Amino acid sequence: TVNADATVLPSLAIDKRASTPTFAAVGDVISYVIDVTNDGKVTLTDVEVNDPQLGLTCNLPAIAPS
Repeated sequence: TVNADATVLPSLAIDKRASTPTFAAVGDVISYVIDVTNDGKVTLTDVEVNDPQLGLTCNLPAIAPS
């Protein structure tokens, strides 16, 4: 007998952080890194990440669980 966990648990973790260590004045450019991780149990498809503050839209066709 084999017991298998058949529960489908999609989950997405998003981490946004500044990659510019310091800034000195208004108008300085600050770069960001956005990590998108599938921390669920199933592959996620057609994921769209939007950040209106950065004017970013990114389409990810598939993200496997990690």
